[in-house]
Amino acid sequence: MKRRAPAPLPRLPDDLWRRAALLGLSCALLFGASARAGDLLRGGATAGARGSAPTAFGANPAITNQARKNATDTLARTTEALKSVEAMQAAARAAAIVGPNHLGPNPNHPGQLLPNVPNGLAPGGLQVAPGVPANLAAPQPGENAALWTGANLPTQSTAAGRTVVTVKQHAAQAILHWKTLNVGKETTLQFDQSAGGTNKSQWIAFNKISDPSGSPTQILGRIEGDGQAYVINQNGILFGGSSQVNLRSLTASSLPINDNLIKQGLLNNRDAQFLFSVLDVAGGADGTPNFTPPAPLTPDGRHGDVVVQAGAQLSSPAGADGNGGRVMLVGANVRNEGTISTPAGQTIL
Repeated sequence: MKRRAPAPLPRLPDDLWRRAALLGLSCALLFGASARAGDLLRGGATAGARGSAPTAFGANPAITNQARKNATDTLARTTEALKSVEAMQAAARAAAIVGPNHLGPNPNHPGQLLPNVPNGLAPGGLQVAPGVPANLAAPQPGENAALWTGANLPTQSTAAGRTVVTVKQHAAQAILHWKTLNVGKETTLQFDQSAGGTNKSQWIAFNKISDPSGSPTQILGRIEGDGQAYVINQNGILFGGSSQVNLRSLTASSLPINDNLIKQGLLNNRDAQFLFSVLDVAGGADGTPNFTPPAPLTPDGRHGDVVVQAGAQLSSPAGADGNGGRVMLVGANVRNEGTISTPAGQTIL
C-alpha cells in the first residue's frame, strides 16, 4: 500500500503581519484570553526555552532586529485595538445599566417597543407556564405535573439589594416550562444544581418558554449556575447590555428542541437526529420516534433571532480539571455584539 504524502502547507499571504494582528484581536475578543507568552493552543504552557537552532534570518542582525521591531509594533497595535474594544463594551454596559427596563423595538411587532421587564417572579418577568401545579406533589384538575419536573418550583429572596429567584434541581435533568422567562436588571436567576455534587457541571435545566404574546425573551439581569442551562424560545432571545450570564454551559435557541433526545438523553442519540429542527424529523431504525416541531407564536409565523447586545457578558469558566464549558447560540439569525468568554471551551454561533 502506498503511503499518501502529506498535503502541502498553504502559502502565507503577503500581508502576514496585518492578518496576525487581526487574528490576535479576534481570538482575544472571542475567548477572553489574556495575552501572555506561551503556546497559543495550550493556554497553560509557557514559552519554551530558546534553542540553539539557527534563526530563519541566519546571522544577519539587522534583519533579526527589524523582525523583532515589527513583532513589537504588531503587538502594540493589537493591544491598543483590544483596549479600544474593551472601552466600547464598558461604555455600552454602563449605558444599558442606567437605560430603560426593556431592550428597545419589538422585532416581532414592528412599530412597538418591547414591554418593560419587572424584577423577580411576576407577570411579564419570571412566570411559570399555565398548568404548572402550584403544589408539585399534589396536582389539581387542570394542572399538568409534566410541565415542571426535576426541580422545585422557583422561590424568591433578596440579597445585596438584588432579587434572587432560585430553581433548585433534585435530578440530573430538569424540564421547566415558563410563560415568560424575562430577567429584570436587578434580578439574579440562580439554578441551584449543587445536589449533583462532583457531577453538578453535567446537570441540565431545560427551560422552554411559550409566550403567547409572540415577544422574545429579554435578559437584562443575571443568570447563574454550576451546571448547564438551555433557554428555548421560538419567539427569540435577547441578551441586553446589562446582562451577565455565568454557567458551565449555556445554550440559547430560538429553534425548537427535539424532545425525543431530551427523553432518551442527549448523549444517547442512537438514530442521529438533529437536536434542533424546524422541520419534521423522521423516526429511526433504532426506535427513536418522529419529531414534529411546534409552530412559532410570532405574528408572522417565523422563528425569532438570538441577539447579544453590546455590553452583555456571557461566560463559561473552566472547571477545576482545566476543561472549559460552552456557550451555544442557535437560531435562524444569530448576532453577537457583546462579550462571550469560554476559556478552554467552545463558543458556537
